[in-house]
Amino acid sequence: MKRNNFRILWYIIAVALFLVAIAGLNLKLQGDHAKENKTTQSATNTKLNIALVNEDQNVSNGKESYNLGASYIKSIERDNSQNWSVVSRGTAQNGLNKGDYQLMVIIPNNFSQKLLDVNKANAEQTTISYKVNAKGNLALEKKATEKGKDIVSELNSHLVNMYMASILSNLYTAQENVQAMVNVQSGNISNYQKNLLDSATNFQNIFPALVNQSSSSITANESLKKSLEASDNMFNDLVTTQTNTGKDLSRLIEQRHQDSISYEAFSASLLEMNNELLEKQLSDIITQAQKDQETLSSQLNSIMGDDNDNDHNHKENSSAYLNVARQKIQELSEALKSQDNVAKDQSEQLDKIVREGLASYFAKNNKDNITLLELLKSHSTNEKTLKDFKAKVADFTNSLISSIPSLNLSELHLTQEEEKAIQFTSSDSEIIKKVSNERTLYLNTNLLNRLFEARKNRDEAKNKVNQLKLPSSSTRTGEQIVSVESNNPDYRVDTWTVNGKQTRTLDPSQNNNIIINSSYQGESSNSSITKPSYTITIGNHKQIVQNDDGKTQRSYLEAEATYQRTLQEVIDAYNTTHGLVAKYYIISDGEEPQNLFDQFLNQSVNDTMVDLVKNGITKYLMDENTADAQQKVKDVMEEVENSQDELADQMAKVTETNVRLTDAIKKQLETLQSINMKVQNITQDQSKVNDSQKTTDQQLSDLKNQLDGLMTSAAGVKDMSKSNSQEADQVNQIFTSFNKDVQDAKNSGNKLSTDATDLMANFQKELANNGDFVASFSKVFNTAYKNGVPNDILLNFLSRPVAESASAVRATENTYRPFTWILLLEVVSLFTAYIFATQNLIKKLTDRYNVNRWLQTDFLNVIVISGLSLVIGLALGVISSRSLHVMPEYVPSWFLVMTLFSFLLIHSQYFFVKNFKAVGMGLALFMIISFVYLSNAVGTVATVSGLPKLLKAINPLSILENQLSSYFDNVTTGFIFLILVLLVDVAFIIMNIFITLNFEAKVKE
Repeated sequence: MKRNNFRILWYIIAVALFLVAIAGLNLKLQGDHAKENKTTQSATNTKLNIALVNEDQNVSNGKESYNLGASYIKSIERDNSQNWSVVSRGTAQNGLNKGDYQLMVIIPNNFSQKLLDVNKANAEQTTISYKVNAKGNLALEKKATEKGKDIVSELNSHLVNMYMASILSNLYTAQENVQAMVNVQSGNISNYQKNLLDSATNFQNIFPALVNQSSSSITANESLKKSLEASDNMFNDLVTTQTNTGKDLSRLIEQRHQDSISYEAFSASLLEMNNELLEKQLSDIITQAQKDQETLSSQLNSIMGDDNDNDHNHKENSSAYLNVARQKIQELSEALKSQDNVAKDQSEQLDKIVREGLASYFAKNNKDNITLLELLKSHSTNEKTLKDFKAKVADFTNSLISSIPSLNLSELHLTQEEEKAIQFTSSDSEIIKKVSNERTLYLNTNLLNRLFEARKNRDEAKNKVNQLKLPSSSTRTGEQIVSVESNNPDYRVDTWTVNGKQTRTLDPSQNNNIIINSSYQGESSNSSITKPSYTITIGNHKQIVQNDDGKTQRSYLEAEATYQRTLQEVIDAYNTTHGLVAKYYIISDGEEPQNLFDQFLNQSVNDTMVDLVKNGITKYLMDENTADAQQKVKDVMEEVENSQDELADQMAKVTETNVRLTDAIKKQLETLQSINMKVQNITQDQSKVNDSQKTTDQQLSDLKNQLDGLMTSAAGVKDMSKSNSQEADQVNQIFTSFNKDVQDAKNSGNKLSTDATDLMANFQKELANNGDFVASFSKVFNTAYKNGVPNDILLNFLSRPVAESASAVRATENTYRPFTWILLLEVVSLFTAYIFATQNLIKKLTDRYNVNRWLQTDFLNVIVISGLSLVIGLALGVISSRSLHVMPEYVPSWFLVMTLFSFLLIHSQYFFVKNFKAVGMGLALFMIISFVYLSNAVGTVATVSGLPKLLKAINPLSILENQLSSYFDNVTTGFIFLILVLLVDVAFIIMNIFITLNFEAKVKE
């Protein structure tokens, strides 16, 4: 009876415990779910662990190197709303798989390259990839996905702003490339034809006369050189003849003195010498010398340009010829200077014509006040672009202005210290009102309401946390002075009240309520804010007190943090708007506010356009070939001017040498005539030889002396003739070089004239083909429109340069798929274990026969249920893998996991049901119920903590669900995990064989 009562009591307790456990688990999950809903409403308190992977590579653009990925990483790290980590791809992927990161953002290696390819017609979007791992948590997965989208959206916004800034910069640069208009070109070309073309064409007519004179000088000098060479040869022959004559005369005189010959032989020899030498040779020498002298003088006279034969005028004629050459050179130099002056006058006229042409084109009375806005509006295709851009700028400024909650700071009811952090002033408010042009301003009233609500909640929570109760003290009586100090530097005591009154005294013998009004001064983002602690001094007694209500403390800290964040959001909105107003709007005395964009468009571009037009025309007029030709002409003229003095010196030397040569020839001729006369006298007086022998001997001696003097003079004349020939050769080289330089100058002048004519033809062709000026603005985003049709590819790229690519490490839907198969495996396993644990089928069979000691163990049951475990695991593995479409390469691993867990579930439940009966059955049911409650398929896994979290971590069914779900994310079960499950299976098999607890036998005893 007692045993039955005990068993009934035990069953009642077991059922009660089972009911309490199930009900407690349900209540805990419902409470966690309610807390999750409340937490979801204030999701700003939760920070995501985000891994940033920057694989962007540097891109060079000109001399600059860019890495936009690194710049974006630096900017995003300043955001304290999430936990950012900049790591490598491998570290991020590993942390994401482990659950250390909920979001992984990958910036590709071509991020900067594609963003900077904005001028390509087929610009491609770069893709920011992010992966989410919420471990099946729907709320966390949703939040991480939204954060990924926000990152891409914010990056798009920053890049669009960057492109707009680039457009402004390129627009400013493009104004420097505007070309001349057709009417300005027409006027300039006409001036060029009148002032420069005729002068350049006539320039070639200056050189022919100078070239002819130079050629004549070279020809005359060549003739002079040949004559001097002939004279030199003649004098060589004369010296040779005189030498031979002197030898013959010496030999004749010697024979006479020696009486080696007779008078008749002497007379015959003398007569023979008279016939051969005196009559022929001397006559020929005299005649030839006179001819050479006349030829030389005539040639010199032809070079000097004078027909006068007077030798004393040669030097004066040479100077006159050089003066003529200098005059020609001077005329050529003055022509070049005249061309330079004409070019300067044309530049001044060109400036005036361009300014008048621009003023006429833009219909401006003031020709010096043409603005950039007027220039842009002059072309119809720019009007829409300009209008759209101004609208975008206005929308951008309006969005920043509309972020502030109010134009009047007093409406926010901020403290003085809180207002110090705000830079927004009443002047900013007035500017905003003026630029709004009486349009309705949509301010951020939502932010204002949130600020008031956060402040209200903060004040209420602070009153609760700062309400301190002081117990009465029997040892101290009477009114005593009280003071309060804060022990935490993050809190500052402002005021306090005692029993609802602001007083500095209290009675310690009574119960007192003190409410302290304090201000939080710490960091609003600090997640480890300590509790406020105060030192209350009553008389000479100090007491440290604090509110120990943890819930009240947390409420106050959360309310304080919420208010500080909301206040900081308000401060940031005002400061951002202040910065915009200060930088974007310019206020002059007595004038309306003007934004930077309008000021930029209203700036004058007149001087810039004038310089561009002048430079373009100048480059057309003075191309590279024309400039080289003019410079070559100047160089030739400079060389001619430098060599004219040297030419004058050489001509003077030749003239002097010729004068000396003429005098020497005259003296030699006189000497020869004297000798000839003496020889004739000797011949005529042959009959008087006998009477005049002594006189004859003396005359012969004198003749010998005169002949020696003549030979000496002839040698000197020969040397002078040779020197004249060399100097004539030098003069010939100078004339040849001068003629070459003059010829080069003539060719350069002809080329200058030809280039000027060709340039005029090109101007006329351009004027005929170009009816309007070509604007270089087409180079800025010239692929945005084609034939008036927008390029949708480029426009879509500018509006959204970054695309997103999102994926999840474990998709939430994959966690639902194996749920039913796990539940089916558990039901079959529990049924198998229950049958063999309660019916004792093998024991009834073995009782009929004599069995050995080994069979007295549970060996046969273990073998049978092990076989069933294998069959059940394989059967469910095959069916589930086909039903769930597991990838073929993962099927063997899937079979192994299902089989091992089949062994684990059957043997573990068999052990507990066999040994603990109803309690073991209750544990099995509790495992099933907790699995259903905590399964990822139900979706409550995101918020479990404490005991439910522990139950899920040790529940074999939850572990199996986690492992099977990973197969759908291409992650198989690890080898170490399989070994651990196998060891647990072996342990349960051994315990089932050798361990059997019989509580009923012990109760009977």
